[in-house]
Amino acid sequence: MSSAGGCPSWQAMVSMRTSIVPPGPCPPPADTPGTSPAATTAQATASFQDFAGSLPQTLAAWVRRHWHIENKLHWVRDVTYQEDKSLVRTGNAPRVMASLRSLAISIPRLDGHTNIPAANRHHARGPQRTLKLLQAA
Repeated sequence: MSSAGGCPSWQAMVSMRTSIVPPGPCPPPADTPGTSPAATTAQATASFQDFAGSLPQTLAAWVRRHWHIENKLHWVRDVTYQEDKSLVRTGNAPRVMASLRSLAISIPRLDGHTNIPAANRHHARGPQRTLKLLQAA
C-alpha cells in the first residue's frame, strides 16, 4: 500500500464512507436482535483507476471547497464570535446560540459585506443602521 518514499498510495488515501439511514425514526442499535451494523452502514473504497486523469483536479476542488467553507463560516464563528470559548452547553441553548451567530453572519453578507468584523464595527457605531438592515432582510 506504500508507494516510493514511504508515502501511502492513492488507493489508501482515497476512501469514502457512506452511511445508509432508513427513513423514519432513528435506526435500532447494532446490538438489537435481527439487525446488523452491515445493514445500516456500507463502505466503499475508490481506487486511483476509478478517478484516472481527474483525481488531482477532483481532490483540489474538494480541498478548495473545504477551505472556502472553513474561511467563510467556521473561522468567522470561532474568531469573531469566539464560539469555541462559549460556556453555553446545556439544553437547546447551544443550538440557539449557533443559530444567532449564523444569523449575525448571514445578514451582513446579504447586505454585501465581505468582512464580518468590519461590518460589526460599522453597525455598532450606528444602531439605526442595524435596525434598517434588519427591516430590509
